[in-house]
Amino acid sequence: LLLAVHFAQHADIDSLSILTSIHATIIHDEILLRILLTHLPETERPATYVGFLQKLVDHSFEPCQLTGLDTSPVNSIDDNEAAKRATKLHLLPLVFRNPSDIAQGDALSRFLFLRIHQMNEETGMLAQLLDLLLPFGRHNPGIHKWAMSTVIPYVRKGLQYRTGTSPAYSLIEFEELPDHQAVDFLLCPVDSRAQPRENVDHDLRSIIGP
Repeated sequence: LLLAVHFAQHADIDSLSILTSIHATIIHDEILLRILLTHLPETERPATYVGFLQKLVDHSFEPCQLTGLDTSPVNSIDDNEAAKRATKLHLLPLVFRNPSDIAQGDALSRFLFLRIHQMNEETGMLAQLLDLLLPFGRHNPGIHKWAMSTVIPYVRKGLQYRTGTSPAYSLIEFEELPDHQAVDFLLCPVDSRAQPRENVDHDLRSIIGP
């Protein structure tokens, strides 16, 4: 586990893939996802690790040899010390209450939900949210519904803002808005000097449509 944490902290996904292949029966999927959620830098582009997530879900890692892995970060730690450190990792749980159809889903669905919020809250990586979510849009009905009804409209609206300007609401705040306020936010002109919108149906379709 300590080596997996080290690779995640340094965004060394290639080495993490090798480690996962070698110890697939020991390092379970949910533990790996919790390690990524806790230690993978939020600024890491999803393109770096989406392939890893796909292999994790499909259990399609290619067989690898330990000789191709740099284990030097943990070579000096004996088994007893490693066990002690492992119990103190305090990995973030893949747990939340709502939406229940995702909260009760598989580990990847829960990871995606939490990671998307983590990216948005910590770094405002708005343009990157869909890069992580869309490859798994059909993985779970709850994820698909959440993407179509919430994340995609939010991202499309947010990308209308000037560079360096954040949307009025974070993603989690947007999710908690009453329906009428959410619609007002999506339709409100980004430029406060803009004229009121006349074609509301067209504007709404441009944000929430396919």
